[in-house]
Amino acid sequence: MVKNQKKIALAILVSEITGHGCKLWMQKREEAGPLSGMLEFPGGKIENGETPLQAALREADEESHGLLIDLQGRKTISLGSFAYDYDDRSVELFAVVFMADGVHEEHPHWHYWSFSSWKEKYGEHLLAANFQVLEELFKRIATF
Repeated sequence: MVKNQKKIALAILVSEITGHGCKLWMQKREEAGPLSGMLEFPGGKIENGETPLQAALREADEESHGLLIDLQGRKTISLGSFAYDYDDRSVELFAVVFMADGVHEEHPHWHYWSFSSWKEKYGEHLLAANFQVLEELFKRIATF
């Protein structure tokens, strides 16, 4: 069976980086089915003619109902692309990091992530494709 590969842009909002961890904006999927309750970054399909940055900005705005509209102009870092095969589909994730200190700091979508123990705390609540993205993010975060 040939799988249809979807190109997905992820908006990875990072705040309060320390030597031990940082805060990431992640939302909980609210839907019926096996993915309900999973944590994910704002993101979605890259439309024809869009760059990953444009798609990440659009998706962050749409999924936050306008809360994240002010990401335009913030420092961004491309983490690159990450391919992942699920049983029924393939995805290519284009991860764009936004330095988001001061963005709705008290909002419940901010979660603290320890660089050393994130898998134990959040591992069972993550989509499998996001593990590669987080490993690369935490490897490179000291250079931000």
